[in-house]
Amino acid sequence: MTLLTERRWRFGALLAAGAGAVTIAAGCGGGADASGLSLGEYRDQAQAICRRSKQTAENIQVVTVEDLERLAEAQQRDVAAFEALDPPEELAESHDEFVMVLGGLSGLTDEARERITPGEAPRQVFSDLDPRERELSQQADALAGDLDLPDCAAASDGADEMPESDVQTYLRDVGAASSALIAFGEGLQAVPSPEGLDDSVPVLLGELDDFDAAIERMAGYRLADPELEDQRSCLVESADPVSDALRRFTRAAQSGDVEEVTDLLPEVTRALQDFQAAANGGC
Repeated sequence: MTLLTERRWRFGALLAAGAGAVTIAAGCGGGADASGLSLGEYRDQAQAICRRSKQTAENIQVVTVEDLERLAEAQQRDVAAFEALDPPEELAESHDEFVMVLGGLSGLTDEARERITPGEAPRQVFSDLDPRERELSQQADALAGDLDLPDCAAASDGADEMPESDVQTYLRDVGAASSALIAFGEGLQAVPSPEGLDDSVPVLLGELDDFDAAIERMAGYRLADPELEDQRSCLVESADPVSDALRRFTRAAQSGDVEEVTDLLPEVTRALQDFQAAANGGC
């Protein structure tokens, strides 16, 4: 299973930003007249959907590709459930825009799953999608405000503030990241022949998963010491190219693509040098 790591991947919060529970929406359609739900009914049901969605998001801890698939399926069901609400006429336009934005966010989850499943580095995928996710999330928050649905807004700004961690935790995470890279290198060197690489690929990719996990933990906090905080920030920033290049290098070697392996060597070397430079104190 591919480990999925993400410092603040907010797809879990997207459920809390307005996707909903099927059981609630299923009973909404029968009693409404042609003008839709009343203002109070709409907001009560939408708020209930969002509160339940927040609980769903908390229950799905995205750690593996299988977890990401579960999240994608839940989002698809929940967007459809929210769409099934029949809003009052004065809120119909904003409601439709809200559902469209939620569909876009759900689509990003699908895109992440489709890219990570074949072996792309999770952190790189999340980094690529992050600008679009943030833009859509901001739109969802604004529309939740227009609809007067506070429970459908994403986490508050205070929830996004990184907690402060201690030096011992940081050193442990740095050690775990370094150990994973060393184990990857040793594992690659231990392969007796290209033919034997197939058996080693899951182990090698597992070491990169461990590397990603350690970096992800480091990306989730800050340090009080300015010098160590600069180092932590530089290590996190330089880690994505390392994981991505080594994964592509491993896949190319596995497939016997000598030309691609040769082309990737300078990129791998440069990424590792940048990571080493970050460890020595500079980005």
